[in-house]
Amino acid sequence: MRGQLHIRLSREKREGSAVLLTIDDRTWQLVASGNNAWAADRRADAEIVAAMRTGIDMTVATRSDRGARVRDYYRLRGAATAVDAAAIACAARRRRSTPPPSPARRAEPTAIGSALAEHGSAY
Repeated sequence: MRGQLHIRLSREKREGSAVLLTIDDRTWQLVASGNNAWAADRRADAEIVAAMRTGIDMTVATRSDRGARVRDYYRLRGAATAVDAAAIACAARRRRSTPPPSPARRAEPTAIGSALAEHGSAY
């Protein structure tokens, strides 16, 4: 999904514990499992990414599976450039993996024909 936030927590989170992401003075509750966390929906994704682009500091806090408080800190200097670079790299990957348009009439594909089609050659 384009623009989706994914956080890898430094520790496994305790089941039932909230994961809170704070950027400067704004806080979001994330959806989490194990040591992975995501924004709750597309709107939150967009808000968080926009805040990362202009923010100074980010904190992700929860409780570990052992009950200890976990707080991961991030400086957001350069985040806008990193987000842009990731978007460019993902777009390039999508362009390389998208097969060429199919002709209107086409014979049943064969293994060789499928391989040629994957590499952009007509058969």
